[in-house]
Amino acid sequence: MSTRAKVEKAIAAIEDNGNNTAAEVREVLTALMDYTENKPDNGKLNLFDYKTNSSITNNTGSTLQYSCRGIRNQFANFTFQLKISDNSNNNVFIFNLQNDHGDKLLSTMNTILTTTKMQFSIPFKIRFANLDNALPFTIPTTISFFMSNNAPAVQFDMDFYVPGQQNTADYPLTDALAYTSVCFHSSQNIIDESI
Repeated sequence: MSTRAKVEKAIAAIEDNGNNTAAEVREVLTALMDYTENKPDNGKLNLFDYKTNSSITNNTGSTLQYSCRGIRNQFANFTFQLKISDNSNNNVFIFNLQNDHGDKLLSTMNTILTTTKMQFSIPFKIRFANLDNALPFTIPTTISFFMSNNAPAVQFDMDFYVPGQQNTADYPLTDALAYTSVCFHSSQNIIDESI
């Protein structure tokens, strides 16, 4: 591994009068390429990347595709496309995570999150029977990662209020679509409790 001192020494050894050999220049360039002091964690970031190979379908016929990537124990970006084909009881949609990485993703999220439930305002496009085009609605959605029937799962719980209507917190979401990202940060790495 190259250090700053080693790179500076190699640069200083190059003659300014232009009589440098290719080997001398190559030595400096090699030292620069191998220089790792400026890389976070000395270039040893523990990265992860999980994504679905195909859509996951739940018991209502709704589908989910997702990608989750980040730095283990510190940060995760969860990007997903959720298509709701039919309404579910109380607008709660549960999807088992893909088998080949479900346990790893769940353990990764559990080390980052201080709670199993996080709420986000997620933009959905919703198609109503009497309208030709889907309308955009931002819906408060609680996303949870947990074990369901001994299988890792993600749950979307939405409160959808129809303007001008009463008691519509669980208005059935049919033909709704969301494609968005949410980010999770480890609170121990971003919150200074001494403040």
